Amino acid sequence: MAAIVAELASGAPGWPSGLCLSGDGYLRMWLAEFACAPLAHLLTVLDEESGDPAQCGRTAAICGYTEWVSDTAPAISIGWDWQLDLRHGQVRCRRAGEPRSNIMLVNSRLQDLGPHRTAVLLGNAIDQKPWQELAINVLRTKYSGGYLSNITVT
Repeated sequence: MAAIVAELASGAPGWPSGLCLSGDGYLRMWLAEFACAPLAHLLTVLDEESGDPAQCGRTAAICGYTEWVSDTAPAISIGWDWQLDLRHGQVRCRRAGEPRSNIMLVNSRLQDLGPHRTAVLLGNAIDQKPWQELAINVLRTKYSGGYLSNITVT
């Protein structure tokens, strides 16, 4: 924890080079640091067991999950569920629910914000990142020739 406190106390926003994994499995950082985290796409898959089958007059749910990681030591791992939103004549990929991660956000006094508040803030930050097109492109490739191959995401 001392190494984390020293790194975070330096006060420079950006990606901290000296983060270490706490005994509880979390990487502690400020939200601004997460926003600068060098995340790379690991996987995106369809959830083949999602919800009830479509009924007449109802749109079928197309959903899944995506996982992103950093190429750092220790690595950030963050994943979330997504759903294709087919309303209004356009296809949009949107996050569904809060993300799951090994990050615990801290305040200016280096106190944990707690799991729920961390998840909400990370979710808002994810919504600002351009993850949707990459995730859909992965699905188009994986399921080429299927119903996802012709989807255009806006």
